[in-house]
Amino acid sequence: MSNPQSALHRRPVGVFKVVYVLLLLLGLSDVGGRLANATPMYVSSIVGDGNVQIAYGVYVFTLVAAGFFVFSAYLSFEAFEDRRGPYDTTCMPSQILPRLLEILLRFGLVATLTVKLWQPSDDSSLSFYVAAVACALFIWTATVKFFYGAKISSIELLGSLVLAAFALVLVWFSSDLHRVTDFSLGAIVILLPLSFVLLGIGGALLRNIYRPVAHEFRETIANLFAK
Repeated sequence: MSNPQSALHRRPVGVFKVVYVLLLLLGLSDVGGRLANATPMYVSSIVGDGNVQIAYGVYVFTLVAAGFFVFSAYLSFEAFEDRRGPYDTTCMPSQILPRLLEILLRFGLVATLTVKLWQPSDDSSLSFYVAAVACALFIWTATVKFFYGAKISSIELLGSLVLAAFALVLVWFSSDLHRVTDFSLGAIVILLPLSFVLLGIGGALLRNIYRPVAHEFRETIANLFAK
């Protein structure tokens, strides 16, 4: 028999974070599907049908890696707000500038990922999108490491910097029509290591927070079926 007093003080099951994650996954799949159907010029301009198929496969692999990276970044923001994982010892700095910078970066990134204020519709806008998210994430990571005391390693910080650099190189490459058509193979050379960097950084982010995220998920399910 359940205790009425304990039932009275039991918190309702939280679902908003689950809803946000589902919305993010649906948004990523929608954007990824539209981008996958739009073959980039640096893929179609490659000579040979077999080479085009290989290049398109690399392009789709990059889309999957970018989606994984974006999803991992969003979960990191959730963990930061709840002070979980590497953010369990974070403390608000006394300076007002780091506070404003952190909240503006996090708000902008979350709004971009969930509300979809910016939806890339082709490969050129995708490169700008990934570069913007990568650069903003690097600045946010450095801010919470040096001003908030987050337990983020220097290797992870360096990895986010490398990711931003790769993304900026891709923007430079795809911004010129002649460069894209004359050196289309160069885009594939950039995309392949960029994909692995995206997967590596995304995996590092998830490694830091998967335990508290899994714990929260199990707690939600337990509360849902608790008597």
